Amino acid sequence: MDAFKKFGIEHLSASALNAYQSEPAMWVLSYIYGIKSKSPAMLRGLAVEKALCDSMRQNAGVEACVHTAEFLFDADCEAAKFPLGHEDVVKERSAIRPLCESGYVGLIPLAEEGMEFQKRIDVDLGPDLPPLIGYIDILGLQVYELKTTLRMPSEPKRAHLRQAAIYAIYEGTSAEVVYIAPAVKSGAHQGFRRFLVQEPESMFDEVVRIAVSMRRVLSAADGDRKALTEIITPDYDKFHWSDPEMKKHAEEIWR
Repeated sequence: MDAFKKFGIEHLSASALNAYQSEPAMWVLSYIYGIKSKSPAMLRGLAVEKALCDSMRQNAGVEACVHTAEFLFDADCEAAKFPLGHEDVVKERSAIRPLCESGYVGLIPLAEEGMEFQKRIDVDLGPDLPPLIGYIDILGLQVYELKTTLRMPSEPKRAHLRQAAIYAIYEGTSAEVVYIAPAVKSGAHQGFRRFLVQEPESMFDEVVRIAVSMRRVLSAADGDRKALTEIITPDYDKFHWSDPEMKKHAEEIWR
């Protein structure tokens, strides 16, 4: 734990571990320097997923879901100082209704008595590692981890499978990653696709290995942010640096 505490890290999250695994320098920028990227797409995803959970909890209709998601999105954009007339904001806001419709149609048949929504969990990853704090989107007989996207994937992302596996192991049940996208007229998909997490125990072991790797890197830096930037350097060819503001911040730190 000392390696983490020296950098002010009291707990981990699936997002932090996935950031470290995919582009360590982005993790340093976001979680060590506290400079995090926000985008209209991210805010839209959070708004729709929360609205869908609220609609299921309250047994509300799809129109209520759309209204809630639009309200949350507008408020979050305002807080992030994104102009509501900006092209990206307009694009993401226009996707809220089709996403809510796809999600509502797909999730309602899964509804069951006693479901829990946005359940907080504190997961013990093992000796010398901070606890992992997470929030299960939907918990019934199994875990449902929601992911909204404008383009339906043919296969689940490994990062999403790891996240769902954490929750499955904690609850002692199975888990699915549920992708929600606008339905397409071609019939290629109906805007809703579920992927069962195979071998969650193996996925959870992978999560622990990532956390151990993080601990070793932090131990080597010994609480020194500058030393950490000498151990880890950005790969600006990766998509993670598509946000010019984040890239600018990184270039100021790694120079």
